[in-house]
Amino acid sequence: MNDCPFCNLDKQTKAILPLNIIDRYEVNILHSGKYLRIIPDIAPVIPFHILIVPNEHVFSMQTLSDYAKMELSVLKEKVSSFYKAINGKPALFFEHGSCNGDGNSACIIHAHLHCLPYSKRAYEQFYNRSNSSLTALISKQKHENYLQFEYCERTYYWEDNTEKKQFFRQLVSETEGNQRGIWQICLYSSESADNKAWVSECVYRWNNYFNKD
Repeated sequence: MNDCPFCNLDKQTKAILPLNIIDRYEVNILHSGKYLRIIPDIAPVIPFHILIVPNEHVFSMQTLSDYAKMELSVLKEKVSSFYKAINGKPALFFEHGSCNGDGNSACIIHAHLHCLPYSKRAYEQFYNRSNSSLTALISKQKHENYLQFEYCERTYYWEDNTEKKQFFRQLVSETEGNQRGIWQICLYSSESADNKAWVSECVYRWNNYFNKD
């Protein structure tokens, strides 16, 4: 799709992510696979915030093909090993799944899985905030909007009945005590100076870890 920022990612080592709110913002593709790519979030809510993005324009990870889901599992293990190596923290994965294109809490209607290195103490606060804010724990389904997170091999799916955009991202921001919950605002906020530094550090550490041999 011409107006989708993730569809416009270049397939070379470097890519330009065009967005309406900025002219152009250079990002690096950390990994490019047959079905999915890994990129650093351009407005990370915490350091080493990474996104796994399907190459094909799909609304949610639940609508991926079986082959793409197998690749996704491999990439999640790859990200988890990276986090363990750099700071010893498990990976928190979350998604705002839009199965019909209208989004609810999803902001960009092209599936993407958020990946964060997250301590168990921070996760407990995140989980408790989620549990108190959301009302319907559901089984995973392809045909309804959902909120999903995974931590230490435990996965939860919630009915996306919140009108709060970027719900989990904002929850992480609240738990961390920063002002980075809305990525568009994060690009202009008082903390925006950290964006490029954090992205550069993420790219450097990733390349150093996976190209160390």
